[in-house]
Amino acid sequence: MNKLLCIVPLLASLACAGGLARAETGAGQQSPLRLNGFGTFGFTQTFAPDGWYLRRDAAQYPEPRSFAWDTDARLGLQAHYEVNPKLELASQLVLKRRLPGSKPIESVEWLFAAYKPVGDVTVRVGRTSPDLFLLSDYRNVGVAYPWVRPNIELYAGLPLYSIDGADVSYVWNQSDARWRLKAFAGSVDARATLAVSPDQITFKLRSAGGMTLTREVDGLLFRATLGGARMTAAAPASAYAALGLLRGLERDPDPAVSDKAAELDRKWGLDTDTALFSEIGVSYDRDDWLWSAEYSRVSVNTGTRAAQSGYVSVGRRFGDVTLFGMAGRTLSRLGVVSSPDWSALGGVYQALGDRLAYGINGSRARQTSLSLGARWDFHDQAALKVQWDHFWVSANGGGLWVGPSLGAAQPHAVSATVDFTF
Repeated sequence: MNKLLCIVPLLASLACAGGLARAETGAGQQSPLRLNGFGTFGFTQTFAPDGWYLRRDAAQYPEPRSFAWDTDARLGLQAHYEVNPKLELASQLVLKRRLPGSKPIESVEWLFAAYKPVGDVTVRVGRTSPDLFLLSDYRNVGVAYPWVRPNIELYAGLPLYSIDGADVSYVWNQSDARWRLKAFAGSVDARATLAVSPDQITFKLRSAGGMTLTREVDGLLFRATLGGARMTAAAPASAYAALGLLRGLERDPDPAVSDKAAELDRKWGLDTDTALFSEIGVSYDRDDWLWSAEYSRVSVNTGTRAAQSGYVSVGRRFGDVTLFGMAGRTLSRLGVVSSPDWSALGGVYQALGDRLAYGINGSRARQTSLSLGARWDFHDQAALKVQWDHFWVSANGGGLWVGPSLGAAQPHAVSATVDFTF
């Protein structure tokens, strides 16, 4: 992270140099520096049980508001500087609502050098986007997709926007199809909050890596991703104090106590474990029709992150207006945990067991959604979007929301945004 902080002034210097070069560039010549940006502003009104609040993803701070101006608000700036035909420097700065205590460097989501040793091979080193989803490279760029926000069931639980490391991609053509094979490796620090608590947990992915295969022909894109990492969860000091008490109970001579304590420990998931990720995505955008679908599966032996999620979206253009519908679903692979009866051990241990069962069940995500909306491209670089979302949340399945209740619910939300580029 400190190394990245050192690169920021260097990139700024290069950008200034590029600006001077552009000022000196004669007519008909292209400047080596390209600057562009994007943004979104609007509002979201949520209709839900008391204490339930919608968030764009798990990395947003759980503000207790049913009406919000900043759920989807963001502003981004990108800079590309071509050192020579084989080497380019790129950066992306994104300002949006983040968790309290976020460092300025977290707003730098891209900061890499891209080198092309040969025409069909590209090597990138630095901070790049983890190529895990269909929208990996433009998840924040609202004008690039029809909806107000990417599908919550698939995207909200995985707030992975950047990876520090390197990737290599190879592109080739076969008949009319364009293929790309990409391998990546690095590390990720992603912070999130639990649905039932404002406590922040940092998920650290080390030795992360994977491969993506993409095929594109006549507006139809297919991609498959397989990746893995060593994952740990860093929690507040109070969580580790509770963990110490829990592990003391794992040595209790009563098997009913020790077995239950071991179950809660495993499902709480503060130990290092191997996480496996797989994804299949397909999209079509040609003439007046556009549709897309994605399915992902996260496998973790410990913790509350294991789940399978997916969505299907269909849209139809009528001139400058696009009508769309989307359905999504996520199913946590973690079973519901019952609260233990540790009253004989004392009030402290009973409160500990109740708290852990409540937190684990509150982190499970089991819900279905239906979204309907419209997009109006009123300008070449701007679009107005309106969207209605309805959710069916199962009991002990509200992990993508913020709220103290573990009961079933059917909240809905109305959103309107303006997305633009410049």
